[in-house]
Amino acid sequence: VSTFAAQCLQYLPEDGQTKTAEITDENGERFLVRFYHVPTQSARISDIVTYCSVSPLYDWVNEAASRVLAISAVFVLGVALILHGAVRRVAKPLKRLSQGVEAIGSGSFIQLEPAFRVRELEDVRQATNEMSRRLQQAEQAQRDFLQNVSHELRNPLMSIGGYAQGIEHGVFSSPQEAAHTIVVESKRLTELVSSLLTLSRLENETAPHPLEAVRLTDPIQDTLDRISGTAMQRGVTLELAPFSKEIQVYGDEELICKVLENLLSNGIRYAASRVSISVSQETESVKIQVTDDGPGISAQDMPHIFERCYKGAGGHFGIGLAIAAASAAQMHGTLCAENAPEGGARFELQLRKPPQVSVLARGL
Repeated sequence: VSTFAAQCLQYLPEDGQTKTAEITDENGERFLVRFYHVPTQSARISDIVTYCSVSPLYDWVNEAASRVLAISAVFVLGVALILHGAVRRVAKPLKRLSQGVEAIGSGSFIQLEPAFRVRELEDVRQATNEMSRRLQQAEQAQRDFLQNVSHELRNPLMSIGGYAQGIEHGVFSSPQEAAHTIVVESKRLTELVSSLLTLSRLENETAPHPLEAVRLTDPIQDTLDRISGTAMQRGVTLELAPFSKEIQVYGDEELICKVLENLLSNGIRYAASRVSISVSQETESVKIQVTDDGPGISAQDMPHIFERCYKGAGGHFGIGLAIAAASAAQMHGTLCAENAPEGGARFELQLRKPPQVSVLARGL
């Protein structure tokens, strides 16, 4: 104690203030020492010193710090391993997705297999496969379209060229007959090119037709007037079921005429004796049905009935119904086809009713 007391005297404050110090004795043991100055005059006591050994506390802190450091190192290592595994688990599927998308972009419409374990990546894989399938269908449709158009253009061109050469070289005894064939084929060629231009304009039009309220009686009557001559030549009767002349739709009169003209032309081509038109109203839409009494649509043709240049049995160019579908889409309507229960094909055009406009009372 005397040795320790001698060490304490070295830290004794001279100004008489309370002081705390940490002292290490000759054995290396640490003490926390507190000096208290006695304010009263006393011949024997001037300061009181209290002390406490803190070496066990330091030892415990050092040991705890070592353990915490070791546990932290193990924890960090475990987290690093988990993150590494998670990154690899995500990185490998992402690499597969990247390679698959790159292959699809280069024209190889593959399907990514097998399925991924991560749900989000599996959703991306399925969406990528669906995109690949649709791109493949679109490319095939484009190839078929170009092939069909080339075939349709080649036949009249070859016919026109052949008859023109025959006239030039004096092969035909009656040039009028050859000239008539050239006129017919030229008309057919003009009709095809005009249909292709119309379809291209409808499908790629950046500024769509302005839609407005249209009374159905006007486009229906105009179309019947234009198509009645063709019906008479084929011996087909056009029947229009009575409907209210006040029925209106939200659309474009020119587009409605295009739809009806192509539907009626198609019906006349396949009808045995009759093509009928009916109009019905629903809560928010109006339905226009065109029905013929022909053989109907085969199950093979039904999925492709509105595709460009797809011709069923007895088809013309395969453009008319595609124009009708594109025109309906321009008016935000729908066009569908089915076989009527009584026989024959039925096409249904559904258009929205004009939006209701509220009228404010005058004088407010």
